[in-house]
Amino acid sequence: MTTTIKEYSKTESAIAELKEKYGSLIIDCSTSKGLESHKKDYRAIRKYEIELDKKRKELGEEARKHVSNINYEAKRINESLQSISGRFKSAIEDREAEIKEAEEKAKKIIDDKISGMRDYVEQAVGMMPADISGMMDAVSAINCNDGSFGSSQDEASCAQRDVLSSLGVMLEQAISSERQQEELDASRKTEQLNSIKMTVVDAIDLPSCDISTEIDRLRHIDSKDNSVADAIESTIQKLEKMHSQKLTEETEAAEYERNELAKAEAVAKAKADKEREALDKQIAIDAAESAMAEKEAALRAAEERRIQDIKDAEDRINKENEAREQKRLASEEKAREDDEKRAANKRHCGKINRAILNAMIEAGCSELSAMEIIKKTAKGEIPNLTITY
Repeated sequence: MTTTIKEYSKTESAIAELKEKYGSLIIDCSTSKGLESHKKDYRAIRKYEIELDKKRKELGEEARKHVSNINYEAKRINESLQSISGRFKSAIEDREAEIKEAEEKAKKIIDDKISGMRDYVEQAVGMMPADISGMMDAVSAINCNDGSFGSSQDEASCAQRDVLSSLGVMLEQAISSERQQEELDASRKTEQLNSIKMTVVDAIDLPSCDISTEIDRLRHIDSKDNSVADAIESTIQKLEKMHSQKLTEETEAAEYERNELAKAEAVAKAKADKEREALDKQIAIDAAESAMAEKEAALRAAEERRIQDIKDAEDRINKENEAREQKRLASEEKAREDDEKRAANKRHCGKINRAILNAMIEAGCSELSAMEIIKKTAKGEIPNLTITY
């Protein structure tokens, strides 16, 4: 390749001579003579490098001056031109800035309107169907083709379709959720009514205190539903009537038990008195018979026997009374345990009866018929049909 810079041509032409002279030369600096000889060779070659670098700097300085002059003149002339064009540039830039600002404001207004449409979807979360339907009407009333959306007309139409589609889905979900809630409330109401009505069945075999507890429980149920409130009031009236009957029966039973106990105590006392009287007579007879032999000894012996007999009789009476008391306490304990077992059994039977009643009602049987069937089955009045408790 040949250089295009004529000032370098002389140096470049010497390269061929240098390659021919030094290119294949074996360099050996191991001796002083060789070292001195190769230093001369190196200086001879470096002379061309130094001359080339000197020429480069000279040419570079001239080029820099030329470029500097070119830049200066261009700057001077350009400033003169800018003094003329500057007014046009300033006016154009100001107007373009105004246009850009107006376009940005218009774009922001349009974007806010589109964003406002999309916000309906987030606002509709958890709302009632009527509210969501009103939102859909408001979105449908927006005219995306009246030019108010400018170049964003397609985007606005797309957003409107998306929002209406989303609101439609949410409306269907809200209607479904509302229907499910209504069905759940109706189911809970039915279950509560059945539970309230079954309270009467469960209370049939309960003692008066437990019936009173059930009445208090029902009175504390706060329901705004008229049918539930009526069922509670009707059930309370029935329970109050049952409570009154149970209380009368329990009072009569307690009175009867007290009378029987008093009779038993009177019989026992009469028997003890009779035994004591007989014992006294026997002692008197024994004393009289012994008086003829040893009056004093007999009397003492008779007295000791009489005292011992009285003590034995008293001990026997005390033991009999203690036995009767233990028997009475055992009887009361057994009666209490029997009552608890009967109450537990009644609760267990009542739970099973409620389950059977609910199942029969679900199967289509009326409540009264179901309750009558359960009662007859429990009493064994229906052939081949039993309830396993």
